[in-house]
Amino acid sequence: MTDRHDPQPGVWEKQGWEFVRAFLFETPFALMRMTPYLLAGVCVVFAILIAYQAVLYRRTLRRAQH
Repeated sequence: MTDRHDPQPGVWEKQGWEFVRAFLFETPFALMRMTPYLLAGVCVVFAILIAYQAVLYRRTLRRAQH
């Protein structure tokens, strides 16, 4: 079994301004990894809103016909 030796500490091992710099540098990459899930969530929300608007529109048409 070999020990993994990192010459530099990871983001969570850093302290002070080194941590802030590393955290801010890594944040866009973390957000990019979440993009597909966020996009899927937004699509679901829009689909629900469109379906709700369709229901309201049909109700309005039915009331106008009576």
